[in-house]
Amino acid sequence: RGIPADADVKSLISTTVLKQIIDDRQAVMIGNTADKLTRIGLQQSIVRNHIQAVACTPVFDVHGKLTALLYVDNQDRPSEFTAQDAELLIWLGQIYSLLDDNLEMRRRLEAEVTALKKAASIGTQMVAEAPSMVLLLERVKKAALSEAAVLIQGESGTGKECIARMLHLQSLRADKPFVARNCAAIPETLFESEMFGHKKGSFTGAESERKGAFLEADGGTLFLDEIGDLDYPLQTKLLRALQEKVIRPVGSDRDLPVNVRIICATNKDLREACRTHRFREDLYYRLATVTLTVPPLRDRREDILPLARYFVSLSSGGARSLSRAADERLVAYEWPGNVRELRSIVEQAVIFAGGNEINPDELNLPTNSSRIDLSSQALTDVERRHILQVLQQCGGNKTEAAKVLGLARSTLVLKLQSYEKA
Repeated sequence: RGIPADADVKSLISTTVLKQIIDDRQAVMIGNTADKLTRIGLQQSIVRNHIQAVACTPVFDVHGKLTALLYVDNQDRPSEFTAQDAELLIWLGQIYSLLDDNLEMRRRLEAEVTALKKAASIGTQMVAEAPSMVLLLERVKKAALSEAAVLIQGESGTGKECIARMLHLQSLRADKPFVARNCAAIPETLFESEMFGHKKGSFTGAESERKGAFLEADGGTLFLDEIGDLDYPLQTKLLRALQEKVIRPVGSDRDLPVNVRIICATNKDLREACRTHRFREDLYYRLATVTLTVPPLRDRREDILPLARYFVSLSSGGARSLSRAADERLVAYEWPGNVRELRSIVEQAVIFAGGNEINPDELNLPTNSSRIDLSSQALTDVERRHILQVLQQCGGNKTEAAKVLGLARSTLVLKLQSYEKA
């Protein structure tokens, strides 16, 4: 107080006191520098600045490291510092230490959140050069800023979940949870528990309380994948939750309010499903306020090579690249499994590549059947051929093949069993 803004602060304080603090790591208080019992009053800085009383306390972090000093003095004032003043200064030092620790923790947490968001964004990056995809991403940006429910349509493997995550990350709910559920993988008997949660002991096996997807996503986004595979009776239960914005956990006697944004995805024609009474029309209009359609990879061939190079770089850390001949092979292939199949093929090629450059043979793509002729083949034959081809590319791994094909593993096993009987 009373110090000019342009003053040299170092010249105005008692360096003797500061040195003593640093050496002894204990608070120092001189109630009256004129007291003959202390020699500090004879120090040059005390005399020059007319310091009548001085007090200083060290500030330590949680690791015991000296991080700061709190220093006060009286200049040209006869009043003395008391024991209460010393206690107050020490208390302020402790408060400052806690604040500093909290700020440091906050800085670390913010850095971790930034790193996590960056890592999460890697899985949601869209490589797009095709005009249809560029237009789609523009629509995604606009839709993200609204609270409207979004229905994402497209074939399996086109990147519908990636679009859903982009919608969330670009929305006002980006700092809230993104919860994803695959409707095709939820048994009918567990649907209410999975979506709305349950109370402990509400049914056999309910050994603890469960929140459910709606409460997990409260304040954020709930992504319902494969919504077209949801059984008709379950659609009614979902519709009620969306209309009334409340859910009732299994075993509970009261409703709980929820605030979630719904994003759905399907590879089915829901309008046709509504027409044939396989999907509730009222639910469809509740889910499809905004409709986004992701084009298949074969209809956006400009994206094949940029995507392939991105996946190669991601999988190899930039250590491998595609040869010109491999580029030609990739562009010639029809990609029935879309981007998911492309990524799987590329990651496998990176693993088995003999050198820094990936050649066509290491892609393990069919040579004579890249373009499928449907003119003289039944649809079931085409499906069988494609499934067996993907299974071969995945080295017989049914779980990986099911992911590429966009099928549940159990569905793939049943299809393979039917082929063996045929």
